[in-house]
Amino acid sequence: MKKKTLSLLSVLALTGSLLAGCGSSTSAPQSSAPQGQPADNKSAGQAEAQLEDTLVIAGNGATVEKLMKDVIFKKFNEKYPNVKLTYVSGVSTEIVAKVKAQKNSPQIDMTVIEGGEQEKGRQEGLWEAISEADIPNMKNVPDDLKIAENSGVTVNFTPMGISYNSELVKEKNLRVPASWNDLAKPEVKGYITMTDVASNFGRSAMIMMAYANEAPRKTSSPALKK
Repeated sequence: MKKKTLSLLSVLALTGSLLAGCGSSTSAPQSSAPQGQPADNKSAGQAEAQLEDTLVIAGNGATVEKLMKDVIFKKFNEKYPNVKLTYVSGVSTEIVAKVKAQKNSPQIDMTVIEGGEQEKGRQEGLWEAISEADIPNMKNVPDDLKIAENSGVTVNFTPMGISYNSELVKEKNLRVPASWNDLAKPEVKGYITMTDVASNFGRSAMIMMAYANEAPRKTSSPALKK
């Protein structure tokens, strides 16, 4: 059975994507229309859907993994109980590296990753194109949220900002961060934790510090958040 790898950037469209984005299976849901009467469009679509026995989804851990397993997977299995869903957690750079390593024998059906890593994977030919024929909800995606070569779909945004421990700031008599440049001040040395620059969030922090130092930019900075 050939695995398909779809790159989706949010959980919002995941349930529909799981149904349409995978290969064949041994059985398909049956229409519930009474004998002798035509099934409605929804029932007909369900009857024609071909599902694999198992689907492997890779994405971030923590709250994203919890949302997938506790909400989305449960709702999907209520409708399609015979499909086994497996979630592989990790950061986007690790996930893309796994997909690349498995390119000749894919083990992951779908990824939920950040835009930068999705684009890197697209350039390396890792993602299969998706269409409205596969995922009808694609017609509801605004043009400015569509991904190059139909290699995925954007359905959420993650804010980038500075969080701080108000008790530590008070105890050490530090200033509340008001600029990305405040992170480079000598008095905060030893009190800062940043994501590794190899990850999407680590690179984003470096980009925001570059913006704060008058680097050219196309969009406004995300607001600082407490």
